[in-house]
Parts: sequence; structure tokens; C-alpha cells
Amino acid sequence: LRLLHRAARNSALDRSAALGQAVDPNADLPFAAAEATLVASRLTSGQRTEKAGGQATADAALSLFTGSDLVHFCGHGSFDPRDPMQSRLHCAPNPGETDGTLSVRRLIELGTVRCRLAILSSCESGRTEEADELDDAIGLPGALLAAGCRSVLATMWRVDDLAACLFVDEASARWIAGQTTWSHAVSGAAGWLRGAERAELEARVATWGARGVDDAIVELAARRLREHAQGSRPFAAPIHWAAFFLTGLPDVS
Repeated sequence: LRLLHRAARNSALDRSAALGQAVDPNADLPFAAAEATLVASRLTSGQRTEKAGGQATADAALSLFTGSDLVHFCGHGSFDPRDPMQSRLHCAPNPGETDGTLSVRRLIELGTVRCRLAILSSCESGRTEEADELDDAIGLPGALLAAGCRSVLATMWRVDDLAACLFVDEASARWIAGQTTWSHAVSGAAGWLRGAERAELEARVATWGARGVDDAIVELAARRLREHAQGSRPFAAPIHWAAFFLTGLPDVS
């Protein structure tokens, strides 16, 4: 409760907020760059700092948390059940190094951050150790809340790259269009992705090019969707939409 009380003193977000993005540090997620482009087109008219691929080191990601109002990480993450403090976001290594880990421990040691909303679009970014009742807050969201972040959007398990892109874009659209809270935007995005049929998703993907997404990625997404039958709901299974949850203050607006 003390963490949330401190976070509540931070001002609310709007489209003038400074956006920092760490994008696909390992260069193996084809829809991560699309997600970053789509989120930027929705969420900010102000300053945008993007660190992509090899530039998205742990040090660079930390600088985004300390220098941006809204931080969007789209890459890999993992949870360590033996040592939750070593749960991590997988960043690119610094020059001369081989490990690009940004761990819970390092975030806790960071101190106060400027970031008010963190979107951790990465696998297992919100997991904690369920068997340890005393340390149930040890994880990436808890570390960011302890540093002063208002809210963190994270995932409980591995999520399909295209599903994550569609989900985060839809949540962003709902927040901007309705001036609603992020908690309602996340809930609405889950319902939308669960119920969206192939034709609706194809129509959404068809708009990506006009919003700055590379044509090759638009075509790749369209091919993925064509693997599903007409009238089907490609991402109806809970594994695609139920992993996302918001931690912290529900009324980030």
C-alpha cells in the first residue's frame, strides 16, 4: 500500500508524455518493431526515444525508465523460479559483454524512476513465485512499483508475438479513443482479441502500412492470419489474451 500511495503522487499520463521504447533486443521477434511503431502512433505526440536491436542494452533500457514517462519494452523475458530476483528482461549486451540481462535485482537497485506506466510486452514479465507467500511481490512489476512507477502491464506466460502486437495496439487505442483508464483498456483489449474473427483481424493488419509498419511485416501478419479458416477466431484461446494484466494503480489515465 505504501508503494501505491507513493506512486499515486505522480501525475497522470497524456499524449504529451515522453515515450521510451526498447525494441526486439535479440532481433528475433518479427512483430516487435510493428508493435513499437503502432504504440508510438497511438500513445505519444511528444518526445520518443527508441532503442532497437543491438542498441537496446540493459543500460539503455534503464535510461528509458529514468528518463521517460511511459516505457514500452517489447522483447524476451523470463522468470527464474529458483531465484525470482534473477527474473529478467533480455536486453542486448553492452559492447564487450555477452550478457544483456536486466534483472529484478538490478531494477530494485536503480532507485527512483520517472516512468509512470511500463508496458512489458515480453514473456513471463509478470510472474512471481507462487509458492513463496512472503515474497509474492518479487518480480519485474514489483520492482518497478518500488521505484515509483504507477502501473505495469505485464504477462504471466509466453505469448504469441502477433497476438501480443494486436493486444497492446488495441489496449492503446482504447485508452486514447475513450480517455479511459488503462485497467479498462486492458480488459477491453482482452475481450476484443478473444472474439475477433479472421476478417476483422485482417482488416486491422491492413491499416498497419499507413501507420508506418514495414510492408514485409504487414504481409507476414496477413499470411499468419490466412492460416486460419474464414469465420474462425484465431486468438480465442485464453493462452493468447489472458496472460496480460495490470499491476499497480488501476486508474492510470
